Amino acid sequence: MRRTALLRHLPLVAGVAAVAMFVASPAIAGSDHVRSAGPLVRWSEVVPAQAEAVVTAEYDATGRTTVVLRVEGLRPGTVYGAHVHEGSCGSSPEDAGPTYQNVVPPDPDLVSTPRYANRHNEVWLDVETDASGAGSSTARVTWQFPPHRRPGSVVLHEDFTSTGLQPGPRAGVAGDALACLDVEF
Repeated sequence: MRRTALLRHLPLVAGVAAVAMFVASPAIAGSDHVRSAGPLVRWSEVVPAQAEAVVTAEYDATGRTTVVLRVEGLRPGTVYGAHVHEGSCGSSPEDAGPTYQNVVPPDPDLVSTPRYANRHNEVWLDVETDASGAGSSTARVTWQFPPHRRPGSVVLHEDFTSTGLQPGPRAGVAGDALACLDVEF
């Protein structure tokens, strides 16, 4: 008898859970995109003073996120790693905090392993500038930033991001943080 009552209420429980997820989605809650633009906060003289960036994030109703980075005024013909970071820009790279990970590992020692530091669990926006110092990059992920854990910036690094699958740096490592743009994801 109890099982029958539970099964009878299962559609209601599933419906409430679906509504909660639906409302928590930025795309449904009225914020289907964000845009931030302006001069980069420079942490290194390697980044020219006139360097600027534009970051847009679009959230769709299926739960996916597309982030686009456009840069101008950087050194021509240069590759940079770029990631979404947990904190906002500040006077030093430490202020931006670590790279945002959708699924946080249970053990801090796993943060830079390929299982967690990858382009499916992080937003990687590595970019190569053209002869004028401009470039763009797009990242698409199958998740959205939850309301209680929104990241605050995009950070430019000195190297392309390592996958950790080849010899060299650990996964997700892209060298020193050079510059930053605050983004209210």
